[in-house]
Amino acid sequence: MSRDQKLTAAHRDQIVVRLAGFEAPCEIRNSLSQELGITISHQYICQLDPTRNPRCPEKWRRRFFAVRDAILRENGQSTARRVMRGRAGERRVLRAVTALADQFLDVIGREVREMLAKRPDISDRHRARALSAFVKKVNSEEQR
Repeated sequence: MSRDQKLTAAHRDQIVVRLAGFEAPCEIRNSLSQELGITISHQYICQLDPTRNPRCPEKWRRRFFAVRDAILRENGQSTARRVMRGRAGERRVLRAVTALADQFLDVIGREVREMLAKRPDISDRHRARALSAFVKKVNSEEQR
């Protein structure tokens, strides 16, 4: 079916039902193209979504909200429980990550303090000698 051919009422109904089921317009467009050979635009699909298009035809608006209400009534309770479990799991993961980060920073801090405590004091004379040796080395490499 080409872009110029009109969709049947059954095709439009299928699009509206899928939109009501929270399917993305690009997914609908791709599946219609692959399964039925129908090429339609993203904008056309959005025209059948009353949440995106206030001028959606009344027939499709009623169908959309009837299907969406049925889905929410049917899945509302289980979806809410699933969302709450997901949020609780997210909080547990964040607490664990925070605890591990604190432990990691404590270990690093301890090791850095120990390393700094063992470091010998360097005098200005030693620093000047090291800097002079570095400059000589850089100059000798540039002459090569």
